[in-house]
Amino acid sequence: MEKQQLITSLTILLNRGIDSGQTTLFNGQKHDDLVKELRDYLDANRKFLGGNIHLEITQAMNDHGVDLILTIEGFCKIGFQVKSHYDVSEQEFQSKVKRQLAESFFHALDKYYILICSPIQDKTNNYTMKISHLINELSSLKTNYHCVFGPDHTAALFTNLNTLDETQFNLEYQRFAYERDNIEELKQMLSETLNKKDYETAEGYLARRKEYSYAEPQTAAQMNTILQWDLSADDLHETKESIVRYISELRNLTQNSREILTGILERSKPSARALNEDRVALVREVESHLRMNSRALFEEYTVLEQAGFVYHDKEDNRDYYYVTSKGAGWPLVSSLVKYCEIKGIPLETLFSKMDFSVLD
Repeated sequence: MEKQQLITSLTILLNRGIDSGQTTLFNGQKHDDLVKELRDYLDANRKFLGGNIHLEITQAMNDHGVDLILTIEGFCKIGFQVKSHYDVSEQEFQSKVKRQLAESFFHALDKYYILICSPIQDKTNNYTMKISHLINELSSLKTNYHCVFGPDHTAALFTNLNTLDETQFNLEYQRFAYERDNIEELKQMLSETLNKKDYETAEGYLARRKEYSYAEPQTAAQMNTILQWDLSADDLHETKESIVRYISELRNLTQNSREILTGILERSKPSARALNEDRVALVREVESHLRMNSRALFEEYTVLEQAGFVYHDKEDNRDYYYVTSKGAGWPLVSSLVKYCEIKGIPLETLFSKMDFSVLD
């Protein structure tokens, strides 16, 4: 399945028609419940998406504008933002959605869906103009990146959260298409629409947008030369296999977790501790570098800690993150960082994009 086919299939699953008379079903519905229902619906229809999909609810973490992520590793990544009755009732609803649009670029998404799951009105408020103004504003952005479903569409969807049959699905297939945006055109459009702070956020995250792939080193011969190891063929082979094992562990992380690990390493320095505790970074410097508050960074750090990539310690009343080499028995991470520094290779090439072919 090609990327355009996947986007087309997904849009069909989300577009179940219009039912403006049923938006009252969203009265008082909890945001978390709506996200879970959406996840279960997509999972039930995974055969139309190629089958090999991974669904991850992210809104409990530092979500960067995304509640649910659908990933086909090495191929495509889709984000979903669900706006509930409570979200729409907030005074800052419109500005918050636009800010989340900017932040969503952090995830290097191929497509971003905004689903407004709110009643048109409740006992005290009519949200028609509020929602319409936002949809009109977002629809004026000439980009294929995002797609907005208003309450009349989402009402039809959430009253039909069932499995589609193939005939029904195929009849809809040719109505939709996908084409990846030109990054420079997208940045120009955002600069004309978002305020300066939100644009800078989006621009920074857009720099991370990339295809999902990884490449193992075949020989690591270049690393042997650059770092002046002078290893024998057998020793170099063992070193390469150790790096491959590390890559295997790295692949178990989500893209977002690898981005956070990269950010920690970008602010790190060599540690004077044991060999498997290669790099150390001051937590406050990492927060500033990644533009994350303490709570958000801690939530992301916890994922890395549980996977054994980092741990936290305090010295002289200051908090530090230590990056380990996952028990490699030699300063694997420090060596990789040093190699990148000498060669002028961004750390994200290895630790985020996982292109370890640059070691050959």
